[in-house]
Amino acid sequence: MVATESLADTIRERLEEEESLELPASLDEYFEVLDELEGKPYTILFNQGILTATMSQASEPHEIIIGNLLYLFNALFRDDETIRVMGSARIVYVPDCDRSFNPDALVVKGPTELFPRDRKMAATLNPWLLVEVLSASTEGGDYAEKLPCYKTLPSVRYLLFVHQNQPYATLFARTKEGDAWLNHDSNGLDATIRLDEGAVPLREVYRKISFPEIPKKPTKKRKR
Repeated sequence: MVATESLADTIRERLEEEESLELPASLDEYFEVLDELEGKPYTILFNQGILTATMSQASEPHEIIIGNLLYLFNALFRDDETIRVMGSARIVYVPDCDRSFNPDALVVKGPTELFPRDRKMAATLNPWLLVEVLSASTEGGDYAEKLPCYKTLPSVRYLLFVHQNQPYATLFARTKEGDAWLNHDSNGLDATIRLDEGAVPLREVYRKISFPEIPKKPTKKRKR
C-alpha cells in the first residue's frame, strides 16, 4: 500500500518552490496541520474551507514595533491578573466568518476560551484586544478583511492598527453599550493611544524606529 502524502508534507514541499499556496481542507484538517507544523516558519490560515500557507518573514521595523507594544501592554496591565498579553504565535478563530487569523499581538481578559478539540493546537475565541501592524502590502487586506471579522467577536473591546512606515495608529473601541464602535487616530510621535485603562505613547511604540526624512520644498526666491 502506498502511503498518502499528508497536507503538512504537501505544504513543506511546495513552499520550497512557491511563495504561497492554497489547498482545500476541513477545519479539523487545518488544526491537524497546525499540530504537525508547530514551530515551523509558515503562516497557515483557514478561510471557509480553504487552507492558505505562506513563508513567514516580517520586516525589522514590524518586529521592533511588536516588541515595543508587548512591553508597553505588559507594563500597562501588570497589576491586573485577569489580563494576559500574547504575541503572534496565537491563532484566533472567528466563527461568524469561518476564518482563522494570526494577529500581530493579542490581549485576553478573563479565562481563555479555545476552539473545542482534543489535540493540543487550538485557537483563541475570546480576544479582548487585537493588534495589527500595517505595511503598504497588508494595509488594504487588514482593513477590508480582518477588521469586519474581528468586530463580530463579542469579547473584543479594542482593535489597534499601527502603521510601520510612519508614526500613525488607529484605535477602534467598542462602546460600553456594545452596539457601536468609535475610532481615534493618533498621529505623530507626540500623540498617544488612549485606552480606558491608560495611555500608550506613540514615541514608545516607535522607539528605535527611524523614519525617512521628508525632503523640504525649495524656497522660492523673491524677484526684486
